[in-house]
Amino acid sequence: MENKPKFTIITPAYQSEPFIDKMVESLKAQTFGDFECILVVEESRDRSLERCQEISREDARFTAVSLPKSGSGSASYNYGIREAKGEYVVFVDGDDWIEPQSLEVFAKTIDACGGLDVLLTSGKEMFQKEDGSFQVTRRFSNISKADEGKVITGRQLIVKVGRAQNYQVLNICRTEFLRAHDLYFAHGCQQEDTEWTPRVWFYAEKVSALDFEFYNYRRWGGSVQSACSPKLLMDFSKIVNMQFDFHDTHDIPEDVLNVWRNQWVSMIYWYFFNPQYVAKFEGDVRIQALDNVMGGESKWERFRKIAEKTSLPKRLAIPLVKQAAQKHDFHLADAYFRFFYFPIVRMIMK
Repeated sequence: MENKPKFTIITPAYQSEPFIDKMVESLKAQTFGDFECILVVEESRDRSLERCQEISREDARFTAVSLPKSGSGSASYNYGIREAKGEYVVFVDGDDWIEPQSLEVFAKTIDACGGLDVLLTSGKEMFQKEDGSFQVTRRFSNISKADEGKVITGRQLIVKVGRAQNYQVLNICRTEFLRAHDLYFAHGCQQEDTEWTPRVWFYAEKVSALDFEFYNYRRWGGSVQSACSPKLLMDFSKIVNMQFDFHDTHDIPEDVLNVWRNQWVSMIYWYFFNPQYVAKFEGDVRIQALDNVMGGESKWERFRKIAEKTSLPKRLAIPLVKQAAQKHDFHLADAYFRFFYFPIVRMIMK
């Protein structure tokens, strides 16, 4: 029988030539060496593929794969999930890196829990300055110190966290669990973790949390996440429809729905009506994306029924959003969100 590694590291490595060596060195430095790494390179203008192929020749634990360009990391993640030999998958993007004891800590924690579907972790956002040095700008996590060590279900976790459940890189997942529930990423969509992570948590039967900042997320001016393009808004509209379709086709407990409804409507309002986005997207792009989510009577009714079961500031916006969606008249909605809704959100978040 083939000896399977404990972990498969899945690494999208598009346009990663200046960064991939740092990521690879962070894996080679691991105190737990039982892993494989799949370096997935979509069509790049630099030598990303050639460098990954060189790395794979130098160390048999690394495999370089070439894929057509898709517009996001989702195709790379999906390829890795399908081809992974490891018991658990770890997502590490080609321009990021992890702490040297990461895999050892993961293995010990998973084994101590008798196996898990998902192990939640934490990370740091590292802003790269012009001189090449890094500054920690924030900690990012879906958990608190009080959650550490407990084993609960994913549905309990959704209710406990009660907010956006993104950051796929913070979810260490059992490979067969992902495959059994068809937990693949939305093809070609940016911010694919917005739709993927809630589904993963929904199906997970055994989840535990580890308050360990293993992941170093590089922010720099040229990263995909830094861009604010029409594709971002169009992809978001596709993701919202996928979330609403999941709502329509699954038996979801009411306590989970309460969290998800507020989350979905919050994201819709953020992307379509937040002044910072209104200023960046052309009007026709905004109209087209909004039509994708709530254009036509059936889509509007679906949105309305979801929005009517959210918080009061969200519910007050419904008639104004309807005018924007059906008549493409954004004036009243934009004013409401600029002068009332988002100021309230900022006050609550302080």
